[in-house]
Amino acid sequence: VAGAVARNERLRALNAAFEQLAQHTRARYMSLYGVPDDTTLAGDGMHPDAAGNEAIARKILPVLLEAAGP
Repeated sequence: VAGAVARNERLRALNAAFEQLAQHTRARYMSLYGVPDDTTLAGDGMHPDAAGNEAIARKILPVLLEAAGP
């Protein structure tokens, strides 16, 4: 449990840093923190499994379609 808490703290800190960088560079940023939830992670506990990849795609697809325009 302590390892998972530390991992989540590091991920939240990275997320905040990426968001700041995006603001600084005027880039669009979308956090994926928590999108593949813990039930959709591969055996290493960090990378998404097939269901996690699908969850990421479902979050990203609308933004990509909007950016692509008509």
